[in-house]
Amino acid sequence: MQLTIFVRIPEVHVYTSFFIRSHILLYIYGCVAFYFLQVCDEITSTEGNINDLKKAIKDKEDPMKVAQTRLHEREKRPNVELCRDPAQYR
Repeated sequence: MQLTIFVRIPEVHVYTSFFIRSHILLYIYGCVAFYFLQVCDEITSTEGNINDLKKAIKDKEDPMKVAQTRLHEREKRPNVELCRDPAQYR
């Protein structure tokens, strides 16, 4: 009888400790999974912003090239006053 009590008490302590640790581990896993999803969403939105910025830059390249070409050509003309048009202001 005495021996079974000495064996059962540590067994209960081990089981309780294991149960508590397993629940802590599940809680931490849930937190990590939640933060992982948040980070994935942030990465996706940042990639979308980068693509939008690239598109905006590409949309402005053509008018800029036109304006630069016009200015360059006007500087080459001798005895002609420099004039301005809307392409210079883009």
